[in-house]
Amino acid sequence: MRLPPSMDDTLLKNFNSKIKLAPLMLLFNGYWMLSNEQIFNNKWSYIQDKSNPMKSGHLVGFRLCSASPMFMLAIFAFFIYVA
Repeated sequence: MRLPPSMDDTLLKNFNSKIKLAPLMLLFNGYWMLSNEQIFNNKWSYIQDKSNPMKSGHLVGFRLCSASPMFMLAIFAFFIYVA
């Protein structure tokens, strides 16, 4: 009888190296979703001029809002991951 191929921990090590960033991506994505005004507020923009593209308002910035604790936690987790 032939023996099955030997199993070692390379699969587990490979998985652990790739899954380390998942909590960070979850925190930053959660902050983006909570701070996005287009999701929770009833706002829309009319197209004034069809030759100019609409401004989406997706700018990078920080302001105090209900999503601020998640942003602070994401920054804290990022520094823990880097260190």
